[in-house]
Amino acid sequence: MTTTRKTPLLTGLLCGLGLLTLGAGDARASFLPVFQGTTAGPAGPPAQTVFNYRLDFSTSIDGGTGQPVERLEGAGVNQGFVTLYDIVGLVPGSVVVPANFTFTVQNTGINAFATAPSDDPLLPNITFRYTGATISTDTSFSGFSYNSTSNIAALDNTTGQTTRNTGAAAGTPIGNVGFVEVAAVPEPASIALMGLGGVILLGVVRRRRAKA
Repeated sequence: MTTTRKTPLLTGLLCGLGLLTLGAGDARASFLPVFQGTTAGPAGPPAQTVFNYRLDFSTSIDGGTGQPVERLEGAGVNQGFVTLYDIVGLVPGSVVVPANFTFTVQNTGINAFATAPSDDPLLPNITFRYTGATISTDTSFSGFSYNSTSNIAALDNTTGQTTRNTGAAAGTPIGNVGFVEVAAVPEPASIALMGLGGVILLGVVRRRRAKA
C-alpha cells in the first residue's frame, strides 16, 4: 500500500465487518482498534511520537438463540487478535501491550480469517494477540502503543479475528477488516511544503551571509 495517497477520514471507520456470514437477522460484530491519538516520545535524535490505541470487542445477540454472536478466545487456532498494517518509522522495542495480550511484529500479515487487506511487504505490521479467558460480552482493552519516528497519522488497514459463538458454524473463526490511523509518510503536499520551507530558509541564510 502506498501511504501517501490516503485521505484523512473518521478514525476507526469500518470498511466491512463479519466476512463470515452470520445468518439472517444477526447484527455484525467486531474486534478492531480505535486510534486514541499521539503523545510526545523521546526527544531524539531522532524525535519520536507515541501512537496510542484501544481495542474494542463488540458483539451482538443472535435473535434465534439469545446468545452472543461471537466470542473472543485467548488460545488455540481461533485465538483473537488485531493487526495494524504498514507502519512507517516503527521504533524497534517500543511496542507496549496491557495484561492478557502479547504482540508480534512482521512485514506481511498476520491476516484475520478470510481477509486479505492491502499490505506493503516493506513496512512492518503489529499483531496484538489476546491471551486471556474466553469472553462473549462487549469489552474494551486500553494501553496499546508504539513509537514512530514519523509524527504523521494517516489511515491504513486493520483486521481482527474472533470466533463464531452460535449456530451450525459455532467454533469457526470470523474475520473483520477496517481502517485505523497509523504512523505514515507525509502527504505529497506536506512534503512539498517542507521542501519550500527549506528553500526559503536557505535563501534567508544566503542573504544574511551576503550582508555580513
